[in-house]
Amino acid sequence: INAEYMGKIISYCLLIRMNSLNPISELTMNGLRNLMDKTAIVQVLDLLKLPKRDESADDKYRVKVSDGFAAVTTIFVKNAAKCIESLGVRRFSVIKIENAMINSFDEKSLKVIFILDFSLVNPSVTLQIGTPKEYSDYERSGFLNPGSTNKIPPQFLGGVSQSDMRGGLNVATTSVKQSFQQTPPNAVPKLATNGRSMQPLAPAPAPAPAPAPQP
Repeated sequence: INAEYMGKIISYCLLIRMNSLNPISELTMNGLRNLMDKTAIVQVLDLLKLPKRDESADDKYRVKVSDGFAAVTTIFVKNAAKCIESLGVRRFSVIKIENAMINSFDEKSLKVIFILDFSLVNPSVTLQIGTPKEYSDYERSGFLNPGSTNKIPPQFLGGVSQSDMRGGLNVATTSVKQSFQQTPPNAVPKLATNGRSMQPLAPAPAPAPAPAPQP
């Protein structure tokens, strides 16, 4: 991949809407069941980059996602696949599925879910949320899994909020913020002149008050 092409990929990934880390406290209830009707907040349980048939083929990832109660294996393709690495998605990351497509195969009643677009919601989660069932088992049980939960553990709800990028390139991530050092408010700045560091001149003293008029 040449530098220009990689730059386009990174630019696209930066333009993806990234949700704030703090307000999202749970996965979407029945998010996988209603995936075609709306977006869904889900957790990545496992991901694997699939081998290419040839070098010109696009990247694809097999990603198992969960809404806390059910889990299903999906295929990330097109821009979603390109942004897996760029956004730092890993096992147990919480993402928001923005666009999905389901292909059905009537002969064997199989369904393949393709994820076309997503946002990164919370990359700091390091534990599985709930005890999700395989979706087929969840469906057979009448969509019941009373022993599970979709709540994100509270220890993973802190951190620096990321900008909602609906307005464009306005990324405010922890890494960007840490790259700048703020000067303490009472620090005296130094001026560089001909390679030498010098202190700025002290301000001139205030003039003495005028003598009071004689009575």
